Amino acid sequence: MPSSRLRTRLVILIAACLLIGCGRRVVEDRGPLLAKDAASVSPNMLWTADGTEVVYVAQSAQGSVVHTLQAVRVADGTVRQLDIAPTFPELRLARAADGSALYYVTTDGTLRDAMSGKDVGRVPLGFAALASSPDGRLAAYWDMFGTARGAATQGAAFMMDVDQGTSTLLPLCAGSLTFSPSGDALLCADVSAASSAPFIERFDVVDVATLTLREQLDAVVLPSDVRWGSNGVLVAGAQTGDAGVIAVNDLGAGTARVVYRLPTPSDAVKTEDFPSGNAVSGATFSADGRQLALWQAECLATQFFGEPQYCGRAQGSLIIVDLDTGSQRVVASGEATYDGGGGIGPVAFSDDGAHIAYRFRSEIHVRPTRN
Repeated sequence: MPSSRLRTRLVILIAACLLIGCGRRVVEDRGPLLAKDAASVSPNMLWTADGTEVVYVAQSAQGSVVHTLQAVRVADGTVRQLDIAPTFPELRLARAADGSALYYVTTDGTLRDAMSGKDVGRVPLGFAALASSPDGRLAAYWDMFGTARGAATQGAAFMMDVDQGTSTLLPLCAGSLTFSPSGDALLCADVSAASSAPFIERFDVVDVATLTLREQLDAVVLPSDVRWGSNGVLVAGAQTGDAGVIAVNDLGAGTARVVYRLPTPSDAVKTEDFPSGNAVSGATFSADGRQLALWQAECLATQFFGEPQYCGRAQGSLIIVDLDTGSQRVVASGEATYDGGGGIGPVAFSDDGAHIAYRFRSEIHVRPTRN
């Protein structure tokens, strides 16, 4: 029978295993660190049009919490504040394709252009989608809690003419918003088919000048990202009925192809937030639509304190899929446990697709997309 001293050591060892986890450990390879003050609640970040800086919402480290819009230079990590107004961190940023405008929302509900430093108009602080036309002259947003013409369950979408300072209701639109490459049309979720992403089943193509319906396009994936390029509209997301499969849906052709399948984990831990032991999320297109980035997370241990039914330690990996060849590359990896979402945040390709910026909690990192 083991001595009391040995029993004590065994108890300590077991407790340590429960606390920090025994067996597999998280592989940390996050890549070059650009910034460590990013607001973890911010839903996206952007590159500048020239590909030299990453724009993000920063959170003050001292005193009262203040969020500001900042840009960090990739070459040397130099940080500058883009605009003077405090930023509402939970709302999205949107940039014109030509780099002429970059829209964000202040804490008092003002939509501002960070490039000109001018107020565009008042917007609700509950909107869930924001888009800029390619030339920055139009900005569209969807207020998921708004009401318009009896469409309360779908919210209300609006388009703002930045030069005129006017705002027009988009009665056909809800959810996701994407301008065409020429800016003459807007793709949005059909109000009769969906109330919010990712439950979009059909998209409408709306003429920007007349606000009339051009065509309707059915989706067969749960949309994570939409790209409207020269070859039509592509939607990436989980395959309906199988969250472990990522597919790219060509809306015009009505076809979908599987581009990624979650591997079957051999020893992953199954929890309520990781029912299969692993998960994939955040599918994001490059600007040319030839690459797709996604996060894969695998649970390694349950929580020791609080709620053991949830994952307490997970391995996260950022993967880029080459859509031309089907090849896959792990770009970065690290601890990925945070509110059941994997502890991993948004990603953003540079316009030329040569680099990708990504966020682990409050850290922003960047790496080349190809070896």
